[in-house]
Amino acid sequence: VRKIKVSLIGDVLKPSTYILTSNSRLLDLFKTSPGLKSTSDIRNVKIINRSNDTVSVDFLTFLRLGNIENNPFLSDGDLVIIEKVDKTVFINGQVKYPATYEFRNGESVYDLINLAGGLMYKARTDSIEVVSFDVDGIKQFSKYYSLDNIRWFGQTKFPGKFSCKKNNLQKTWHSLFVHFPILCKTVDIFKKNFCP
Repeated sequence: VRKIKVSLIGDVLKPSTYILTSNSRLLDLFKTSPGLKSTSDIRNVKIINRSNDTVSVDFLTFLRLGNIENNPFLSDGDLVIIEKVDKTVFINGQVKYPATYEFRNGESVYDLINLAGGLMYKARTDSIEVVSFDVDGIKQFSKYYSLDNIRWFGQTKFPGKFSCKKNNLQKTWHSLFVHFPILCKTVDIFKKNFCP
């Protein structure tokens, strides 16, 4: 069986070069290494090949949703870089997997709801609250969406006034929260720093 050498560096327990079989995937590299840190960003994994071509992989979508494209085959000489978590999204309430998730550029609120396992049966789909804060994190702004609106705008980055466009709201808006009420009760939510 042919072997390949792949380097794993960044926010990992033991940065090193590992010898794998030629049909190894990203998961195999992680299983062979001593592991990742709790601060490792597995949603923005960079793989650089010998030609200096870079791909960005959202490994969590493989683990959570079975998206095989995000568990790619590795090649001899690949460099896998794991960054430390920087921008995060917190989602809580009536979703299957409430947690803090790493933010990935270009994803929509609907994508994040799906990553969190989707809405639970009791979730109110007519009042998903998106809360944003100014750069200082002091002034809060709220807006409500229905799940249908979020689905409709799902192909864009945070529709309407939550779009992160140059010279638009980039300097004003800093964090985003999405709120999932349970029937008439308010519950806590979804945080993300989306403007650099």
